[in-house]
Amino acid sequence: MLKALSTRLRQLSRVERLQALIGLALVLDTAILTAYSNLNIGVALPSFMGLGLLGLLWAKPCIQHWRATRPWFAHCWRLGQIACALWLASFVMFVTMLLNTTLTPLQQAPDYILVLGAGLHGDKPSLMLYNRLDTAFELAQRYPKARLIVSGGQGNREITSEALAMRNDLLVRGMADTRILQENQSHDTVENIAFTRALLEQRGESVTTQQIAIVTNDFHALRALRLAQHAGYTHCLVVPAPTPYSIMLNVWLREYLSWAKASLVGDI
Repeated sequence: MLKALSTRLRQLSRVERLQALIGLALVLDTAILTAYSNLNIGVALPSFMGLGLLGLLWAKPCIQHWRATRPWFAHCWRLGQIACALWLASFVMFVTMLLNTTLTPLQQAPDYILVLGAGLHGDKPSLMLYNRLDTAFELAQRYPKARLIVSGGQGNREITSEALAMRNDLLVRGMADTRILQENQSHDTVENIAFTRALLEQRGESVTTQQIAIVTNDFHALRALRLAQHAGYTHCLVVPAPTPYSIMLNVWLREYLSWAKASLVGDI
């Protein structure tokens, strides 16, 4: 097996070797992130893409034979290439849109600072969530009358709710417990927005009158804003937190699929 693999590698062209390196890098991306983060579609998808690239290289002789001897397979292969090219073009356009999004800056004191959950490691915030908490804490110091709403339920491989983990982190930073409200049932952004609205209504307040600053990561900011506006938040802005460069591909892929889903079901 190893001898056959070595022989096959020596036969690869430069382009094919580059394809092999990209495929291996994508598989390793998933393997590394799985070791210290929750498994989700954004984490898993690169491995499927990488295995696909490697599989195409391994099966290239067979594919070439089938294309030469089976016209129907050659036709399907061409359609598959076109579909992949269109998907890649749409993904590049989507990422370009995210990178070029200009958000309205916060210009007045918010009544509430809503922090959206982003996964835990056990009972501790993930790096992405720490960045959101850093931004939220800075806002809370700048606007001492604003209250914070930490929103997020308990996910897979998490031993507490994201809301409780965020509350505990803010308390360690010196935030007063009386300023923090918890929404601990949501499992995605749509539920973050909906359940927070219900929480405010239980307090006799409305998302149509309260000024709300939503804190999330930059890649997620535009969709969070659209979802909030669709849910009736009339005085909301998004304050973006930075995203770790090491997971940019993963979050872009996940966000791409989330946008597609939200568009199909009419949430944005």
